[in-house]
Amino acid sequence: MTVIESNGVRTGPAHAVGVDDLAISAYYRETWARPVSLSLPRFYRWQFVAPPENEGLDWNCVAVRDGAILGVMGLNRRTFLLDGRPRRAAELTTWVVSEAARGLGVGKGIMQSLQATHDFMVGFGISEMAMPIYAASGFRRLGQIPRYFRVLDEAAVAHVARIDPLGRRLIAHGKGGTDRAYHAREAEAASLGEIGAAASGRANLFKRDAAALAWRYEDHPVFDYRLYHVTDAARPGTGAAVILRSDETGGLRFLHVVDVFGDPADMDAAVAFIDGFARDTGAAFADVTCSHSATAGHFLAADWFSTNDDYFCQLSHLFYPFELRQPQTTSAVVWSRDDRAQAFDFGRLMLTKGDLDLDRPTIAYYEAHGRAQE
Repeated sequence: MTVIESNGVRTGPAHAVGVDDLAISAYYRETWARPVSLSLPRFYRWQFVAPPENEGLDWNCVAVRDGAILGVMGLNRRTFLLDGRPRRAAELTTWVVSEAARGLGVGKGIMQSLQATHDFMVGFGISEMAMPIYAASGFRRLGQIPRYFRVLDEAAVAHVARIDPLGRRLIAHGKGGTDRAYHAREAEAASLGEIGAAASGRANLFKRDAAALAWRYEDHPVFDYRLYHVTDAARPGTGAAVILRSDETGGLRFLHVVDVFGDPADMDAAVAFIDGFARDTGAAFADVTCSHSATAGHFLAADWFSTNDDYFCQLSHLFYPFELRQPQTTSAVVWSRDDRAQAFDFGRLMLTKGDLDLDRPTIAYYEAHGRAQE
């Protein structure tokens, strides 16, 4: 825990500088350009106090002067496994600095506090305004986190996609998915945590143990996730974990693959299961965000589209409201105190929608689904 003091500004973890969660959620409500779920006290506490490695404390990095909040970097403490070795790490999200604090070195102080406290950090959706301070602090940028999708109903997605004749031919060719036989059963976080432990030997990733998975998926205050254990029917390995979330808005039903990891021997079966689940639930499309190249290869082999590479078929990655932006995914920045060549091997890096901010409800989602904003 590091608190930095400069020019009358104290910067450090919220619980160490004496700022409570209600004050920070109110700050997000007043300062963020658009309404954001972090302004809702119940959601805020789930995201920033309830995670198991936060130990019931708010570790958001906050800059304060004379009791007033000048800036906040949202973060969760999580163990990152870099080449199988644990690192004190943080997932960073939703960095905001008040206009009144510009020129006071608030951003620099927040970064110094973060780097004094952690060995590894990942942040998502980095704005052009924030990028200079990240770059000057030794972060490397992954401009487009790889994302893949399957279109099952071209007509239904027409208003949220841009598909040229080649894309239409490929949809017609590949919409049935693979024919790999599989066994799938609904599972609990405890059993999928065993698969997560084995994954550390194959990828650089945030620790996916039973406690982290239970918090992220079983205890989520808004979304209903379904967790599955999948194995290949013919030559099963130790299993793959597949975590899904179905959604529907504006008459369009779709499927998010929020997390997928496990034994490579079972990964083709996992993709076949996802294809089958999407068809059986009437999804017009399914998508997955996954930076780990070995895992992504199984989706490419099953003829899923790549938003980064397949210009002939493009699909919105914003859903409340739908908005087809370029690129059709988001960015990330990565920092590591040591083993930097290993840390910046982005093909080996495992980032999915399940990593913090890539699957967070918007206020529009609350409104569309009649959820209480509390």
